[in-house]
Amino acid sequence: MQSISIVCSGNFHRINYFLGQDLKNKGFKVNYLSMNFKSHEYLKKKGVDTIYLYNKFNEIFNKTNNTELDNLDWNIYRSLKADKSHWIKKNAEYQEKSALTFLKIFEKWSSKISNNIFFPIIESMDSFLLYEFCKYNGKKTFIYCHGRVFDYSFFSDSHKETLPLYRKMIPITDENSKESIAILKELKSSKSNLDYNVQAERFSFKESEIYKEDKVLEFWIIRLLKNIYYQLTYEKHNQLFSFFTKFLVSINSFLVPIQKILYIVFENIYLKPLKSYLKPYDFFALHFSPESSINTPNPEFIDQLRVVDKILLDRTDSSRLLLIKEHPAMYFKRPFNFYSTLKKNPLVRFVSSNSNTKGWYRNAENVHSVTGTILLESFIDGKPWNKIGNNFLDDVKSNNMNIEDFVAELLSVSGDFVYYSPPNKKNKKYLRLFSRENIFNMSQNLILHINTSNL
Repeated sequence: MQSISIVCSGNFHRINYFLGQDLKNKGFKVNYLSMNFKSHEYLKKKGVDTIYLYNKFNEIFNKTNNTELDNLDWNIYRSLKADKSHWIKKNAEYQEKSALTFLKIFEKWSSKISNNIFFPIIESMDSFLLYEFCKYNGKKTFIYCHGRVFDYSFFSDSHKETLPLYRKMIPITDENSKESIAILKELKSSKSNLDYNVQAERFSFKESEIYKEDKVLEFWIIRLLKNIYYQLTYEKHNQLFSFFTKFLVSINSFLVPIQKILYIVFENIYLKPLKSYLKPYDFFALHFSPESSINTPNPEFIDQLRVVDKILLDRTDSSRLLLIKEHPAMYFKRPFNFYSTLKKNPLVRFVSSNSNTKGWYRNAENVHSVTGTILLESFIDGKPWNKIGNNFLDDVKSNNMNIEDFVAELLSVSGDFVYYSPPNKKNKKYLRLFSRENIFNMSQNLILHINTSNL
């Protein structure tokens, strides 16, 4: 009997339960690795096999000494640096001690972790350490990835979100090639990018076609009391558990419009952005930060000042200006010295954050990005692009692939399903995620990946 361990971080346990049940129905032995109390409580009530990360965490943490780092025969630095915004906010000694504690727990888990292990996302130190621990011990890792502007999903065997290695064993069919041409034709004529909420509107499901959760959310007072209890006891070292973060998320809809207005004033007075520029230029759209699409595959490029330097230093045949545009979700979220440093940087100019990104990159001589979707958009539009980090576009240039062949290859290993943290409201996005068709397609694609990767 084949087996799989499913990692349950954040709120993914809600959808992972149904994925696991579908895999069980297809002959798999399934267990769950609960990275928080919400997952552990939920799955225990369902009567399924689960292992809880924080069961004896405090006890092991207190007995751990940082000098034990000397006994490790592999480098955990990448795991620590890849952390998005959680343990990394603590001092170095605390991060090291937490990492050692995680590794001791994973060692105890080792015999219970299947040779196949599925990660919904890797964006924090605990998940990245588990991923590296499993890789180190020869287990097969599967990480969910989305095709970005293409509404298809696949499973990568790498934290770099690259297409799976076994893709070379899967032939590209005529159907893949025809679908590639049709998708690209639609994308090139579209004025907007893929939006999960808009895309979900295209799907319609009957009640009988949706997996039903027992209850979506407990009463808010019960949730609050549980959160306080666990943060004071079992999960006092769980840095993903933050009331301050929850508060910021709750006021985000109110805060962002104010930040945008203030940023535009700051931008016009201090940065003095270009409204237009007709001469040859390169273009770099700043990334949202911290963001798992950079932190996980390429923590060396989290500092985007370093990215700008790399772009300018690596050029050998040009002294064109590099035009930079701020990310719309980053208004007043970067320190002032970030902007002051860039403003003083030769060959660098800002463009208005309110301006049209497509207009800028379509007229650029070269488009630069670490891992951003803009690379894929440039590829589709036939614009020169320079990828600094790692993602599923790896090997495209070295293999001299055109966009039609790349999309056909992507389709050959992808499935028609979505996977994201479940919404709390039963909207269209929720219905699409919890539809039986979506879960069936996801489990079928995961099984294909498990079977093919084990050949």
